[in-house]
Amino acid sequence: MSGRHRPRITCHEEMRTDPYTGGRLDLVWTMRCSCGHTREFQVTLAPASYAYGKSEAQRARREHLEAVAPRPDERCRAPKDHRCRWWDDCGLCAGQMVLPGL
Repeated sequence: MSGRHRPRITCHEEMRTDPYTGGRLDLVWTMRCSCGHTREFQVTLAPASYAYGKSEAQRARREHLEAVAPRPDERCRAPKDHRCRWWDDCGLCAGQMVLPGL
C-alpha cells in the first residue's frame, strides 16, 4: 500500500444518551490515520477503563501499521537517513537488492 501513514491517538469526552439515567459522560479514544482509517473505543469515565481504552487504541494503531507496512525484506534499510518510518515505502531503497555480507 503506497502513501504515508501517520496515525494519531486522541481522547475526548462525549455525552451519551442512556435510557435509564438520561445521559452519561464517556471517554472516546480515537485512532485516526492520515489515509482515512479510523477506529473509536468508547469507555466509561473510570480510571481502569481509561487505561483500557487507551491500550485498545494503541493496539489498533499497531495492527493498522503492521497491515500497511511492506514485507520485511522490502522495508527501508536506513529509515533515519532516508527520513521515513519503518511502515512507509522508501523511494531510495525501492527495487535495490541487499549487498552480500551487509
